[in-house]
Amino acid sequence: MNTLQDLRATLDQHAAGVSDDLAIARVGAVTGRARVVRRRRAAGVGTAAVVALVTAAALSALPGNRDVAPARAPDSLTSLGWTYRLADTLRTGDDRVREELERSELPRLVSWSTTGDDQQVVVRFNGETWTSELADFGDFVWVPPNFGGEMTISGAAGLTMATYELDESVIPPGVGSGAATFREDVAGRELVGAAVGDLGQAELIVPVDAERGTLWLAHTCEGMPSRGYEVRIGVVGESGFFSSGDSCTSGSGFDPGGRPNLGTPGPWGPGASLRITVTRGGQVVPEGTLSDLRLGLAAYASSADLVVAAGHDFPRVIEHAGKVWQLDHVAEGAGAQLPRVTVPDDGQYVVANWVVASPQTPYVLSVDGSTEDQVWVSGIGASGSGARPVGPGQDLGLEIRGDEEDITQAALVLYQRVD
Repeated sequence: MNTLQDLRATLDQHAAGVSDDLAIARVGAVTGRARVVRRRRAAGVGTAAVVALVTAAALSALPGNRDVAPARAPDSLTSLGWTYRLADTLRTGDDRVREELERSELPRLVSWSTTGDDQQVVVRFNGETWTSELADFGDFVWVPPNFGGEMTISGAAGLTMATYELDESVIPPGVGSGAATFREDVAGRELVGAAVGDLGQAELIVPVDAERGTLWLAHTCEGMPSRGYEVRIGVVGESGFFSSGDSCTSGSGFDPGGRPNLGTPGPWGPGASLRITVTRGGQVVPEGTLSDLRLGLAAYASSADLVVAAGHDFPRVIEHAGKVWQLDHVAEGAGAQLPRVTVPDDGQYVVANWVVASPQTPYVLSVDGSTEDQVWVSGIGASGSGARPVGPGQDLGLEIRGDEEDITQAALVLYQRVD
């Protein structure tokens, strides 16, 4: 079984500052008078070549006046080192195109093109909105594993939507194999130790090459039964450990190094190692008991300076939604003077926040006066919301839903897309 590992940090104070909670939904059928064209890889290269010879006059004479020529989409796109191959295109003469994507265990990319000089599009899915002005097929929306639903792209008349599927035969440099490879190149982080065990191996030791600071850990445990077993991660020579419970029983296992979310502080130094084990009833499972089990563990160190805002460390560079983002602006405040910021008109941006307040203090993110879902400060007196897309020119702010004096520190951090 191929599974996605997002390690559950059991202690709130070890939660990552900028999480990646993006939930993505998808697309429905084109309605109204839209003319639709699809191309499936299963149709074969030969069929596509024949269709390409059909003239525009011949197309207009076909029954139902439907276009059958494929959109001129590139054969592949890349995202964070992974390659995606063209699987499907959908073209419409209208200013909106919708598509319903079925759930998939592996991620996908959805890209688009427009006709004429107007390249601006708006992409909507699951209540979130992305805007783009990049040239034809120069941008995309990343669809995470195990998501499906309706995606809508709006722009000038004559839109084409192209769907790309992960090519598991092209793997970025790293440790492991296939979609579960721990990438060497992760924006803002450096791989300092990684290993993948043999089948049936229930304990794995991973040396780390680091001197000091916090290491961010990612793990895999394909083939672990869904009940009765627990994954434990700790430092060799120390008694404490972190438990992920049975979190290896769902997901796709895709790109585990791209989502490390457990911070373990140093010092480290020569000979330092990490241990990952599978236990049952508090005891390590004997070797070979779980014949389909394959453990993996990787450690990443921050490779870029951190920015402290509201007492929290924000990376200068992050990965989010299949793209790389660089810190652009920080706004801080407290009490009655909570932070506000206006999104620049040019470029693509996401925003993250951090709030220090009394436990259970409710607050919301305001976007052009409209508020998002309410959030409650955690029991340790600090909480943050991960990166989410924002549009050009939008006014952002944090609003308290309790006493203003409850919030002692707060920050809004804008990141701009750089790749």
